Amino acid sequence: MVEQKVTKGVFRRLMTLCLFNLEPPDLMPLSLGRDILNENDIAQASCIAAKGDEPMTITWTFHGSSISSDPGILTTPIGGRGSNLIIMRVDSRHSGQYTCTATNEAGSRSASVKLTVNGMCI
Repeated sequence: MVEQKVTKGVFRRLMTLCLFNLEPPDLMPLSLGRDILNENDIAQASCIAAKGDEPMTITWTFHGSSISSDPGILTTPIGGRGSNLIIMRVDSRHSGQYTCTATNEAGSRSASVKLTVNGMCI
């Protein structure tokens, strides 16, 4: 912030330096609600940053690969600090580790959850 003052006929320019500590994201634990799901069940996990400065970007990966465009898997933002992952009808190909990563100017944090799907016997 720059402030200009005239004192006793002398022009002075005062500069104030403001420092801000940026806070990296702090994620709440991920959960699918149950440890094991059956085929055709719905799976849902919410990735929420309880703390951290915005703007913040939240992404999801499955075994390290982005899943933002995977058919049958929907990711939707929750305000500026969260994202939902929804799989409407799970099957065995959905079994594995899902990771949510929140990133802002101060850093990045990740949380993971494992999905196990029971198959159907025919």
